[in-house]
Amino acid sequence: MIRVTRLILGFLIAPVAAATVIPAWWAVHIWPTYGSDLAVRAFVGYCGWALIYGYSAAIFVGLPLYIFLRKVRWCNLIVFLLASYFVGMAWPVVIFVKYGLPLPNAAPILDYVIWWGGSGAVGGLILWLIDRPDLRVPTAGRSTN
Repeated sequence: MIRVTRLILGFLIAPVAAATVIPAWWAVHIWPTYGSDLAVRAFVGYCGWALIYGYSAAIFVGLPLYIFLRKVRWCNLIVFLLASYFVGMAWPVVIFVKYGLPLPNAAPILDYVIWWGGSGAVGGLILWLIDRPDLRVPTAGRSTN
């Protein structure tokens, strides 16, 4: 029961943590120029759509990936960080495939790679810290006795 509870708790908290990375960055950069009122409104507004993306990515991409990683026993932190980085990059890749690359005066592609992938990695780290699947799944080097 505790294992399932930790997994559910991890999948509930991790998208929230990942969804606050980009809006917090925007709010910090807006604050000095436009004041706290606009920064807070921007944070809340960006968090709304980031939560929608975060939970949809967690359910449709993250959960099947988590099940696969557990099945093949790749449950260490580095694998989770890399996998969740690519889950975070899923949305910009879909947008780029659908609409093409951003305009030259838009944010550079490296910003998308850093911030979207980084927010996915934050979510993966939070999930791994809450669930700790490496302690439950025996690896090749660990004895199962």
